[in-house]
Amino acid sequence: MAVHLLFQPSGQRVRVEGRKTVLEAARANGVSLTAVCGGHGTCGKCRVRLLAGGLSMRQLVEKGYVNGVTREELRVLSKSEIQQNIRLACRVYAARRMTIEVPEESRETRGVILGAAAIRISVHPCIRDVRVRLVPPSLEDFRSDAERLADGVASELAVRAEAVTLSYPLLVTLPKRLRQWKWQVRAIVRELPEARGWEIIDVLPLPKEGMAADRLYGIAVDLGTTTIAATLADLKTGRVLAHASRMNSQIRMGDDVVSRISYAMMHEGGGTELTEAVRSDLRALALELAAKAQVPLERIYEMVVAGNTVMGHLFLGLDPEAIGKSPFISVTRVPLDLPAAALGLGIAPAANVHALPVEAGFVGADNVAVLLATRLIERRVPTMVIDIGTNGEIAYGDHRGIFTTSCATGPALEGAEISCGMRAAEGAIEHVTIALDTYEPVLQVIGSAEPRGICGSGIIDLCAELARTGLIGADGTFRKDLDTPRLRPFGKHSRAYVLYEAPEGGRDIVVTQKDVRAVQLAKGALYAGAVLLIRARGGERPRRIELAGAFGSYIDKKQARRIGMFPADDDTVIDSIGNAAGAGALIALLDSNERRRARDIARSVHFVEAASQKDFQMLFYKGTLFPMTKKEA
Repeated sequence: MAVHLLFQPSGQRVRVEGRKTVLEAARANGVSLTAVCGGHGTCGKCRVRLLAGGLSMRQLVEKGYVNGVTREELRVLSKSEIQQNIRLACRVYAARRMTIEVPEESRETRGVILGAAAIRISVHPCIRDVRVRLVPPSLEDFRSDAERLADGVASELAVRAEAVTLSYPLLVTLPKRLRQWKWQVRAIVRELPEARGWEIIDVLPLPKEGMAADRLYGIAVDLGTTTIAATLADLKTGRVLAHASRMNSQIRMGDDVVSRISYAMMHEGGGTELTEAVRSDLRALALELAAKAQVPLERIYEMVVAGNTVMGHLFLGLDPEAIGKSPFISVTRVPLDLPAAALGLGIAPAANVHALPVEAGFVGADNVAVLLATRLIERRVPTMVIDIGTNGEIAYGDHRGIFTTSCATGPALEGAEISCGMRAAEGAIEHVTIALDTYEPVLQVIGSAEPRGICGSGIIDLCAELARTGLIGADGTFRKDLDTPRLRPFGKHSRAYVLYEAPEGGRDIVVTQKDVRAVQLAKGALYAGAVLLIRARGGERPRRIELAGAFGSYIDKKQARRIGMFPADDDTVIDSIGNAAGAGALIALLDSNERRRARDIARSVHFVEAASQKDFQMLFYKGTLFPMTKKEA
């Protein structure tokens, strides 16, 4: 039975066939609705209000309009919200006609790219296929095999024959393949924008009569210091087919970019070891993506990689040593195209790997990808974009120009280097509230498991709550004059806050003084970098702040503002925009014109080397402090 839904304020009417969640119905019909966790009921971002003839939530359930409130919703929604008919779109099924009100905070905004349905870009990939039927050679036509193929492809592309070349690996096998397939082939070609030409990288047989040709695929990679995220897409349609992510295996050789540069310098063959580790990760991700989408690895013909400067160098096998010393110089800043076979990535041997350009210093291709995705250079309102990761990048500007910098935030905000830290996975504490009178915590845990640790968003919540309740002072030190069972001695001269007391034989989840210090160092770096960019822009404060990266998607913006993570006025709009670096890499994968835009962006931004500013240390120290406000009930 079909169900009719009216989405407001867009006024979009949707007809839903079968049992679908409101989120599934919205996505299938192009309704703007945020769900950064992918619809798993953990982020709480897809709140909607259900309206049907003034019925209450209890009445809606009793009369069969919707299913009952789920366990996941009870963890995310307050009793007051449920009484106001607010539900999570990913957990509610509509069985009868009603209106779905999407509040502003649940709508995707321009530049927010969180899933395939939200990406609005033209599809003009560098890789495409051309079907050619060649005339076999004869005593009258003694062109070489390469010339014959190039002429045929040039004719189909309507370009000069001189504009078409062949890759060397293809030349090795070309004679046998042309003759085996009787001079009728499907040529895989790569556009060379800078040279205004085309390169034939592979040939395949034409599909048999009545059979569709194999699709061509590409992978976009956000190469993070801690996490690597990859997306598989159809190069012809632009359709996203699968996502996958994994921990960067380099982490065993150092938590941040500086420690990895040190490892490459101090260990014989250390650079090679780091390079092979990350290439192995990409091989595993390609295999996982191909399996998920059920596509052959040998049909993945391109990969676009966006990472910070050090990660990019290590992936490419370049020496990163000079980046770690003033004046922090990279080997190259230009975009690079390399054969996948030379990098051992496990995809099509003829595939191309495109590394996006670097801006300067530690601000790398990942920030270029963020700027591609956010279109910051087109904004009319001064906007600051903060990509929060182990190496944080900040960009500030609008159509008048963009200033960028980087800051070593470390892995604390991603749950690493925290005594009981973990990734945002099942069992992770993701939100915390502390009672003002008893100092008892209320925990929100991902999934249905018992708490196993605390992730980055939970750490921010906890520090904000510790400051709000007075359990720590402005300098982040645990109060010694408070008597509560939640504060216990830790070491000789320190204390720790007990978040969760495990059953007998288990491990309590505690947050130590060292953990709080790690957060202070991270937020101090972000704060100092942001202030320096504001100053570089003449002191004009941002009217919008957009938080990118996996951590930026889940962070409680109110709590981040409360602990002084970045300079924001009371009326500054703060938004989470998801994995913008991954989205930018996908944009560059699907549209060759965007690669030219990326090159221009890298050349035009104004880079500010934060650490070289004379008052950086003072700003950094100021940023480590917790703003102490009046306690709130």
